[in-house]
Amino acid sequence: MEGINRNRRASGLWLLLLPGLAGGAWAQEGAGSGIRLRDLSAQNAVKLAAPEVKALASGASVQTPGALGLRTWKNAPDGKLLASASGPGLPRGAQGKGTWHVANNGTYCVKVEWENQTEQWCRFIYRLGDKYYGVRSDTDGSARALEMKFF
Repeated sequence: MEGINRNRRASGLWLLLLPGLAGGAWAQEGAGSGIRLRDLSAQNAVKLAAPEVKALASGASVQTPGALGLRTWKNAPDGKLLASASGPGLPRGAQGKGTWHVANNGTYCVKVEWENQTEQWCRFIYRLGDKYYGVRSDTDGSARALEMKFF
């Protein structure tokens, strides 16, 4: 009986955490970094054009930090993806399926169906040295930049 109650408590915690996923806790821009578009511009970061983003993302694994932990997904060339998340905010981890594409304006767009929530966003991709950053706006200097690792 104790195992059932423990599982119910864990499920309850999981259900409390999930609403934050779509509400921005998952896709929190610049989680912990404090980097803004103006900082990238000041350092002469290069905004990638749609063909460059497509070449970078197709078949790549992508990793981003979030308020609840680290998210990783694999972009299949056909536009599908498989995602997972782990970290202190997700004691049992999370799994999701979704899609990715590059829009005509060059933004890298992701949609992930997590267990009870959907995460959906698009970001302009900037390269600074050997690092990549996703930014919601390419005109708002105060827009936060999310470091994204493509490998």
